[in-house]
Amino acid sequence: DGIPNTLSLYNSDGTINFDNVTEFSAADYAFILSYAKPFKVKKGQLLGGANIKVIHRRIGPFANSWGFGLDAGLQYRIKDWNFGLVAKDVTSTFNAWSFSFSEDEREVLELTNNEVPINSVEITRPQILLGAARRFQFGNVGLMPEANFIFTTDGARNTLLSADPISMDIAGGVEADYKEFVFLRAGVSQFQQIADFDGGENLKARPSLGVGFRISSLTVDYAYTDLGAEESTYSHVISLHLAIRPKAKE
Repeated sequence: DGIPNTLSLYNSDGTINFDNVTEFSAADYAFILSYAKPFKVKKGQLLGGANIKVIHRRIGPFANSWGFGLDAGLQYRIKDWNFGLVAKDVTSTFNAWSFSFSEDEREVLELTNNEVPINSVEITRPQILLGAARRFQFGNVGLMPEANFIFTTDGARNTLLSADPISMDIAGGVEADYKEFVFLRAGVSQFQQIADFDGGENLKARPSLGVGFRISSLTVDYAYTDLGAEESTYSHVISLHLAIRPKAKE
């Protein structure tokens, strides 16, 4: 919220009028339908599933898009260990963008040497995640640390290991729960080399905190990311999860 729209900052005579500055919001919406099932194995438990997702993105009154994608994953559990493999945007996710600028707004963009957007398709390339976690139990309190390796396929990125077309990053976190009813979470991700004013580079990462509640088949999760960022950027992520199980056969 509160993004300033300065397209009308200048009057027709070239003078500046801050009263013409308005604000707009940018938001992403996602509808995800998931299906998962267990598979028979000799030891442990093997689970598999997939997501079909519909994504709607909106940037003020200027732009909006609709997109579709597919995710798939496997999880293997043995004793207190969990191992996971997730393939995001398996078929690549396509977002079709449409833009609606008035003639005056298009003229301002051109006069200020900005590119006038045209209707186009944004492609999100596949991403592979490998993860491992182990659960520890101390009475009513559970503790589960985890580590993840993230592989992207859209070219060189600012990550720990950068290459073209595949780059790799790592992420880690820990979850504590009480009777698997309330959950507290902390993590770190997005390790990047950030340039300083003196020309040097420092390794920085994005920390995050979270809390969750599970009541019967309903789970509510909240996460807060970009803690302490110098740019004062942050994200609130709220998730609702309802598990629907078929009735047991008699």
